[in-house]
Amino acid sequence: MFRFQLCSYLGLSLWILLSTPRVLRADVPVDFQSEVMPMLTRAGCNAGDCHGSAVGRGGFHLSLLGSSPARDFAAITNEFKGRRVNLKHPGESLVLKKPTGYVDHGGGIVLDEDSAAAALLERWIAEGARETAQRKLVQFHIGLSSGNSIIAKGQGGLVRALATFSDGTQLDVTDRVTWSIQDKDALHLDTTTGELTALRSGQHVLIARFMNQVKPLMVLVPFNRNPDELAVDYDLSTLHRIDQEIVGKLMQLNLEPQPRASSATLVRRVYLDLTGQLPTVDATRDYIADTDPNKYTNLFTDLLGSREFIDYWSFYLARMLQIRPQAKSDTAARAYYQWIRQQLQQQPYNLMVRTLVLSQGTIEEQPATEYYRTVRGAREQAELTSELFMGVRLRCANCHNHPLDRWTQDDYHGLAAVFAKVRQGARVQIVSRGEVTHPATGAAAIPKIPGDRYINVSSDQENVDLRVPFVNWLTSPNNSYFAKSAVNRIWSYLMGRGLVNPVSNMSETNPASHTALLQWLADDFVDHDFDIQHTIRQIMTSDAYQRRVARNASLSQQVFYRGYLARPLPPEVLLDAISDVTGVATEFTGFKATTRAIQIPYQDIPSTALDAVGRCTLEQCGSVVNAEITIAQRLQWINGALINDKLNGQDSFLRQLQQQSQNKKISVEKLIQELYVRVYSRLPKQTELVFWRNQLTEEASTGKQIDIIRDLLWSLMASREFGSQH
Repeated sequence: MFRFQLCSYLGLSLWILLSTPRVLRADVPVDFQSEVMPMLTRAGCNAGDCHGSAVGRGGFHLSLLGSSPARDFAAITNEFKGRRVNLKHPGESLVLKKPTGYVDHGGGIVLDEDSAAAALLERWIAEGARETAQRKLVQFHIGLSSGNSIIAKGQGGLVRALATFSDGTQLDVTDRVTWSIQDKDALHLDTTTGELTALRSGQHVLIARFMNQVKPLMVLVPFNRNPDELAVDYDLSTLHRIDQEIVGKLMQLNLEPQPRASSATLVRRVYLDLTGQLPTVDATRDYIADTDPNKYTNLFTDLLGSREFIDYWSFYLARMLQIRPQAKSDTAARAYYQWIRQQLQQQPYNLMVRTLVLSQGTIEEQPATEYYRTVRGAREQAELTSELFMGVRLRCANCHNHPLDRWTQDDYHGLAAVFAKVRQGARVQIVSRGEVTHPATGAAAIPKIPGDRYINVSSDQENVDLRVPFVNWLTSPNNSYFAKSAVNRIWSYLMGRGLVNPVSNMSETNPASHTALLQWLADDFVDHDFDIQHTIRQIMTSDAYQRRVARNASLSQQVFYRGYLARPLPPEVLLDAISDVTGVATEFTGFKATTRAIQIPYQDIPSTALDAVGRCTLEQCGSVVNAEITIAQRLQWINGALINDKLNGQDSFLRQLQQQSQNKKISVEKLIQELYVRVYSRLPKQTELVFWRNQLTEEASTGKQIDIIRDLLWSLMASREFGSQH
């Protein structure tokens, strides 16, 4: 309750500020950066499809979305022989006459001649068209006039934007902000009046751009009833810290969380998430029969200490790091994979990443150097490192400042410069010379920690390893990017969706679904020495992880974790499950016969079996699991060699079951139960039991019982229940 009161208080405080700004005096000159540039951005003049494109438009080139005011000032006032501004007759300036339609303009009329924006532009020219920088933007806030970000469907509220400048001036800049809505079917904004209307239930984002800042406004639109009529009411103080945030938002949205999943569902879920394997029949039966109130905690605690956990989470990290074999040998990839296994067992995550980024030498001396063979080039290394360990896409700031985030070209090329002295090859080493060219200046980019500071290197420090100050910053407990990126990936894997989704796109315009929860998980991760297993325990202990799947929930409801999010099993896990259920192992060329798919160090191993269950290459999918079921996969289940060969193998479980049935060592009912527990980790429902019992009983005298058993096993394996994590 305190949190909701605090949010309302902060919202009200913002509205008080917004409604009583200190307005700039008329005798203060128009400021180019804080007034003219935002006006041009709002009018679309410097958009990517207009003068902000890579080559400009009609010989007039502006920086994308006003990212370089100094360059734009020169383009407006100096280029075209200064004809774009007319200081003697401001109203005759091309920069004013074209957008208002008095002179032919390829972009049409974008400014009303009687508008405040046109008047502002003319006044700036009349004052001498100066590049004044009388104030810098210090803070930028947006909010609803009600002080509350919850709006009932079909209703609305006034949006206001407040800018605070270095001279202490506070200004309502609502009419100068460039607004955008991620989902235009969910919200509608009248940019003239600032009236925001909710069109669809859910959580939606309104994005505001002013000068060099981009801010999101999260708007909640409750489902079904009036927002004051909650479907459920919880005492949040009694819940796990994770559930305080999850349930708190569900209450705001008028959604009821799903109840706890059954023991059978949980034992399967935990085994798959921690080991990538189905529980054995005995493990399933023992867990279901266990009456110990601590059995769930004991289950995941035991599995976290198992070799199978190391196997599976090494597989997860190997896919994240995009291990791939070299052209003629996979020796380096295997060594790299074994290094990852060792790190997972012995080192916290921050030290693992530190060793990875600072690695140098041969693969024999330091297997982690294989990281520098994943991609080629300093820019590509900067992109990979920022996505994996910061969760951000710096690549969008290569050719221009990031249009939807804080990252600049200096950040992108500065980080690339950090890796410019890394020589890739048989021996990874730091060389004395190496640079990348900054496209905006044509000069060597200055090494820079993104979003932070430049790395100054004197002439007598040519051999300094620039990666050291970068990795010191990257893995610092004070760097929220690193911890947030790590816990968001863990959360995404265990919960089916990142708090920030996709996990490599943490940005101002892609905010977390539960901002406070992401921050708490990151802080908790740091407080416990970057321990991956600790964060896994925290998530698995929560009610959110233990809930049933919300079968009929829409996508707009799923993002709030009302229930557990079902998703397809990774292809490697699915193939191992097929092998376990049928009792026929899958062999991989170059590996021992007992090697499981999740123990293969790299993704691109030749394997028709993996292809049959949906595996895609790094080039096709990167490190992302392919969740799409293709026609070829469906045909494989219907009549493919993979399934048929495993069902009909001489040493298959099906043959063993047939012999037991023929020798009367197992009853029909026990046989059905055995198959259900083996495949689904649960007993059959009564209707399922009756159906298959009738089928098997009818065929007992015809000698075709084995065909029915085969059909039963096939139908269970071909189902969505078997092929998904749920």
